[in-house]
Amino acid sequence: ETYGKLPFALPFIGPISLVERGTENGNNDDSLVMHGRGLITTRDVSQGECLFVVPSIISADVAEVRRRYLQEEDGGGGGVDLEQITEDNLVEQVQSLCKI
Repeated sequence: ETYGKLPFALPFIGPISLVERGTENGNNDDSLVMHGRGLITTRDVSQGECLFVVPSIISADVAEVRRRYLQEEDGGGGGVDLEQITEDNLVEQVQSLCKI
């Protein structure tokens, strides 16, 4: 299935691989990943080449973020942080999906 005008189906996973430290191809090459897991390319890639595309699970509700921003601004909340309001909105959405 394709979405919009993308020339490929989603999710699209390009020339990448997730590897654990020291376990790439069964050898102990610790130079691939510094700590834990890492994302590596499986071949040489060109600048600007797409590595992966996955559909979003959630997105910020712009109308709600704007409403909260204006409400805090009108309430005299001096240091209104738009990024924090947006983050709070995203966290609330994830929590509702997880039924936390």
